[in-house]
Amino acid sequence: MSAGDQVRDAVGAAIASSRGEIVEWHGPTARDWSWHFRARARNAESALLIKVPRWEGIATLEAALAAGPQSATAAEYSALEQIRGAVSAANDSGLAAIVPVAYVPAVNAVVMEQLEATPLRTRLGVGRGPADAVEWFAGIGRWLGVYHRLGAEEPAQFSAAAEKARWDSSGGEHPRLRRALDHARTAAESLDGRKVVEGVQHGDLTLGNVLVTGDGKIAVIDPNQTSGRWEADAARLIAETRLGRGQLFTHGVMRRPSVVDRWAYALAEGHGGLDAEVLAYDRGAAALERMIDLLESGPVSRLMAVAASGMFRREFTQHFAA
Repeated sequence: MSAGDQVRDAVGAAIASSRGEIVEWHGPTARDWSWHFRARARNAESALLIKVPRWEGIATLEAALAAGPQSATAAEYSALEQIRGAVSAANDSGLAAIVPVAYVPAVNAVVMEQLEATPLRTRLGVGRGPADAVEWFAGIGRWLGVYHRLGAEEPAQFSAAAEKARWDSSGGEHPRLRRALDHARTAAESLDGRKVVEGVQHGDLTLGNVLVTGDGKIAVIDPNQTSGRWEADAARLIAETRLGRGQLFTHGVMRRPSVVDRWAYALAEGHGGLDAEVLAYDRGAAALERMIDLLESGPVSRLMAVAASGMFRREFTQHFAA
């Protein structure tokens, strides 16, 4: 029996009582960190998405199945259940959540209803995006606020020492980064001791992981459930809207900083729990991390970072000086 057939059989047995027999099956489709299958069941109104995770050292679906059930996958399913409950309890007509169906330990698979929605990256394009974009970012902020408050809110203090150690270990030898790193350290010093909230983060909040339904509802997928400052989670998404590859290729002329700032403001207002000065610092930090990643990647990425150095400098100057 093939690995794909193993997944189908195990999933079919797991959902038979709640969704009926599987009548349509497609896959697997290989993604960066998972294999996806799509299915329809006799008693289910929505199509089903089946996700089998992959991780470092696991190159094939056969190897993933041989590794057996994984606690991280079970935790992901539990998180989806929590998120669905929290979004439902928020009673916000502008938010949506993935509906989890089953965790199938026999094949370490998460089964969920497929949400008919489009990634935010596609909806925005490379320019200003549609007029609805501001409301989408407000919705992202509200969704993220619901998610962040799922875990315990832990009062903490901003640590300049921790940030300096972070930058000392990141790209410190590259001459193009010296001034930016100095700005980052100075900005961190100005925030030292400031009260912040640390807790659960999404950890992979990207334009591809934010979905917009046909009627404008916001959903977010693939939570990594990391921990840290709430502001850092939001800042990574905002940085991508300004410094994603599409923007770097066009030198940002299609999407001005003022547009991104309006989106960022809407997100922060929607969230209701982000410190403006810490968010500004984390936006600068997210931009710096993106430049470091490009400079430490292949020659094409390094060339892109050098060509767009003016865009990065503006981000560092604006946000580390906020």
